[in-house]
Amino acid sequence: MPAISHSRWFKRIAVLCSFVFIHCAGYASALPDFPFVTVQGTASKELPPDRVDVSFTIEIFDEKAEAADRALADTTVAVLAILSTLNIPDSAITAYEISKYTKRERGDNYQDLAILGYEMSRDFTVELSNIDDYAPLFEALMKMQNVADVGSNFSVSNADEITLSLISAAAANAKAKAQTMAAGLDVKLGKVFAFNDSGSFDNFFASFGVEQRYSLEAFEVSATRTRQQSTTVFIPQTIELSKTVNVIYRIEP
Repeated sequence: MPAISHSRWFKRIAVLCSFVFIHCAGYASALPDFPFVTVQGTASKELPPDRVDVSFTIEIFDEKAEAADRALADTTVAVLAILSTLNIPDSAITAYEISKYTKRERGDNYQDLAILGYEMSRDFTVELSNIDDYAPLFEALMKMQNVADVGSNFSVSNADEITLSLISAAAANAKAKAQTMAAGLDVKLGKVFAFNDSGSFDNFFASFGVEQRYSLEAFEVSATRTRQQSTTVFIPQTIELSKTVNVIYRIEP
């Protein structure tokens, strides 16, 4: 390997030091250079769900690819017939791309051997604006052959409106906390320097830096109580919608 001259080494070190300085300066610039306090405000609300998204997968395995494809098509027709019976519009149904995999025997050293058959699958999502359709659809899917991974996601139709009200309430909660802290420490609370709704203090200041991105996150949803519709179907009686905001306030002398 050819030797590198001292001047070239110094030049490389200088470039590296410049990069480290600029990179560190970018993070340092996100920190306030004045007295401040950080607070986190939260707000939540419990509401009965009025809509639900049902997801499921049609899975087929057969020795012959043609037979697997035919069985997938037949099962899809059967599922669509159930949805039609419930008067669920086509616009509420999302069908994803078909996946096809080859199943093979495995040798002692895990090498691929003879082909055993073919597995085909397709994911579906159905948006139910009428929650009364959930129980009959869920039960029908659970009893169908070749249908697996049936899941449910409950929500409310006026989610955007509730989210805005929760953000406002969480911001008010953060302000009340900051005012209480300032009064207890005998300091004066100044103006807001920065805020976000990331819902976490992890890398809190970095979220205000140039290299970080964040967007308005959706409210968190968690089921609190359930009501039983049948022997196999449970619907949450209420779901909790919550929002968290972080705020940086200046501290005035």
